[in-house]
Amino acid sequence: PMTTEDYKERMLQFEIDCDGGKGNAYACHSVGEFKALVDKNYEEAAEVFKKNCDGKNKYAASCFKLGRLLMTGKGVEVSDPAAIGRFQQACDNGHTQGCFFLGSMLAQGINGVKKDLPRAENVFKKACDDSDVGSCYYLGQNYLTNNAYGRDRKS
Repeated sequence: PMTTEDYKERMLQFEIDCDGGKGNAYACHSVGEFKALVDKNYEEAAEVFKKNCDGKNKYAASCFKLGRLLMTGKGVEVSDPAAIGRFQQACDNGHTQGCFFLGSMLAQGINGVKKDLPRAENVFKKACDDSDVGSCYYLGQNYLTNNAYGRDRKS
């Protein structure tokens, strides 16, 4: 098993490879994960994820993690509208969990997010096509049960 010193050493290497957001995207994301999960420093994690999402890397997983922090208010002010923007960025860059969260928020339309079932359906379809089981389930459930997308069950 890894010791605390091993983790700190690995973290130092990730920080070097990240180079303040100018380096390797995976290394930068790992720095953010370390700050959130190990150090419980969500403010710094949010800063790292933001830079990795918006900067040269445009790293989808960091956009997704920043969206999660915005949903929960960890290290940043709670903002579902801001979170949905981050999930959109993640989804646009191929992160299926980002698509699932985006679709879920659009389907529910809560906390300042406008309900948009046609857009939610398109997002779930995209994620389902990329093999996201949760999105496929959500689509199927809505097609078969409550006709959420305004379709006749016969079609």
